[in-house]
Amino acid sequence: FYLDKAVKLRAGIWFRLTAFGGKASVQMGGVSMPQALGQKVNDRDFAVRPKVRVECLYTLFYQEKEAGFLFPGEAHPMAEILYVDKGSLHSVADGQDVLLEQGDLVLYAPEQWHMQYTDQDQAPCMVTIGFWARGLDWKALSNRRFHLDRETAAYLRQILAEQERGNDDAIFSLLTLLLLRLQQTNDVAGNQSSPVSGE
Repeated sequence: FYLDKAVKLRAGIWFRLTAFGGKASVQMGGVSMPQALGQKVNDRDFAVRPKVRVECLYTLFYQEKEAGFLFPGEAHPMAEILYVDKGSLHSVADGQDVLLEQGDLVLYAPEQWHMQYTDQDQAPCMVTIGFWARGLDWKALSNRRFHLDRETAAYLRQILAEQERGNDDAIFSLLTLLLLRLQQTNDVAGNQSSPVSGE
């Protein structure tokens, strides 16, 4: 609660006063003198801070690839999201070939070598996002096929719309929401199939 007026504290109720921005003064009174309450200057332990934070965005683009597309592979310091908007393609990382179809997403961890290719009759459209974030469980999330539900896929469409508007802050927020959904689904599902997570 923000304290901007008198507050009555009942006996036996523990409480803590924390200065919102540096210092604060509080007057207290009662029927009998209170015991010494103590003082703490550093309130960082009691502030709420995000666990997952997108810190940098390196690439963001929508691609339409030709049939028989082959990307020979790379590894780079940033993480990468690949989302298949239309068609299908194969994602290869850690010696595992995963077929991604429309609505599927894969996340590559930083420095994880990966490549993609399509079957001869497939000309996929896809979204690629290169970024850096803290607080993600890369081992649990990388190189897995996530099939996105409607709400999570909408984050990607909004990201592309905000890119057209040049609204970087909105992109960071939407990308964070997308990553949180992937991580939350992974935690809840325990690596089992669900509307958002995959195999």
